[in-house]
Amino acid sequence: MALILFNLIFFVYTLCSFFLIFELGFSGFLLNLIVLIVYAITSLILILLFAIKGKQKRKIYIQIISLILIIFCSQLNMKMNIPEKITLAIKMPIIKKEISKYEASGKINNRIRLEGEFIAYVWDPGFLDIWDAIVYSPDNQLDEAVVLYKSGKSEEFCTYRYLLGGGLDSIQKIDDSFYLCHFD
Repeated sequence: MALILFNLIFFVYTLCSFFLIFELGFSGFLLNLIVLIVYAITSLILILLFAIKGKQKRKIYIQIISLILIIFCSQLNMKMNIPEKITLAIKMPIIKKEISKYEASGKINNRIRLEGEFIAYVWDPGFLDIWDAIVYSPDNQLDEAVVLYKSGKSEEFCTYRYLLGGGLDSIQKIDDSFYLCHFD
């Protein structure tokens, strides 16, 4: 039972690890990497201990399956951004409130950036000029950029490349007037 609980805790952690990365940035990424390495080493030690004790095949199988499942989920999370989508759904009301507060008072905080008629909420401050933002366009002016990006028309999409200071790499509409943008 303790073995299943141990693996279940790490499985839930793996699914929620994006919150840590989101809040702490690169240091959160490093912390997450360390936690996953410690889990993998602990799992291998447990497998060896169960093998040495003998007659613990069921526990060995549980630990091997759990290790493979957590590694698979971790990779799946990175490729499909499942935790980011969950985090985005949870954080959107907060982001909308922050942008409304900016529009009402004009006070910029550490997450708000302004470029022309667009307001950007820094979603992921990134590393080495690679960052993500939720861009607010009250008139949905970026719908055309989304269409151009999805259709692969790179020459036409280049007109939006220097949005918010430059390097727009991808764009996705997430709500009315709100777009998730990746800059590099």
